[in-house]
Amino acid sequence: MIRLASGAGAVAQAAATTVLALMILSATASAGEPPPAAQRSKTVLCTVTPIRMLAQEVIGETSALACDLLLAADVGCPHDYSLTVRDKRKIEEAAAVLCIGEGYEAFLDPLRKTAPDKFLTISAGCDWIETCTHGHAHDHGHDHAHDHARNAHVWMSPAQAIKLVEGIEKALSHLDPPRAEQYAKNAVAARERLSALRAEAESLAKRVRGRRVAASEAFAYLARDLGLEVALELPDHEVHGSAARDTADVLRKAREAKLVGVLTERGARSKLADAVLRESGAPQIDLDTLIGESTAGATYGSRMRSVYLAIEAALAEKERP
Repeated sequence: MIRLASGAGAVAQAAATTVLALMILSATASAGEPPPAAQRSKTVLCTVTPIRMLAQEVIGETSALACDLLLAADVGCPHDYSLTVRDKRKIEEAAAVLCIGEGYEAFLDPLRKTAPDKFLTISAGCDWIETCTHGHAHDHGHDHAHDHARNAHVWMSPAQAIKLVEGIEKALSHLDPPRAEQYAKNAVAARERLSALRAEAESLAKRVRGRRVAASEAFAYLARDLGLEVALELPDHEVHGSAARDTADVLRKAREAKLVGVLTERGARSKLADAVLRESGAPQIDLDTLIGESTAGATYGSRMRSVYLAIEAALAEKERP
């Protein structure tokens, strides 16, 4: 039978119990229990899937930073996106948000004004392509005036993705200085993989260079890498309102352009793109823009290679027009 201690013995027993409890807590912490909240992983948000795939390569195996998407992968390109309450809560709780910049994530502008240090642009040094902002399809022979902006779809080029990796490394090292050396090593390995991918693109360009295609601005960097001539530019979205008056002109140009392919964004084809396919007689080349959700094990490199394979299958064996 266990007897309760009394008097001085009770005090000694209580002290011993406290010491024992502290020893158990210390042993539990050293055995791999979760660290205090202040020491747990910080979450870095990426606005779109391509940034997340590249950021995961730079983060590597470290548990100091967790990498998550700000927007659901099925949102697509966030041209007209509006932040939800859930999005705002995620941003508030995150250590930082990695962004392309150049107006691509305009939906973040109100929050940038109140917490500018949380939003880190990773695209410095990219070799930008200018794009028209008047919102309707056109070819390069137009002579009317309109505004221009930088095309933000830089991730569709391994050469530009190398620049994004450099921006990501800088951002992560700023957020987590103790592991800056590890991020630098991971970034070196990522750039080597991207350089090999760029070499594959250069090899494919030798076989498809000069082919005339129709494509949206999402494929501008891809087309530049491969030497494809974008003879007809298509809008990213459906044509509405006054812009619909351009449709007849677009279809006329589609018939005259001698296209060998129409590059369409997987899951986002417009009625105008369907009409261009009919009028031109050119085959559809359905391509991944890397925005959608990744399948298990998919990487930036594997997804870009699927794009190159699709283009090669459609164009490489065709005779030049």
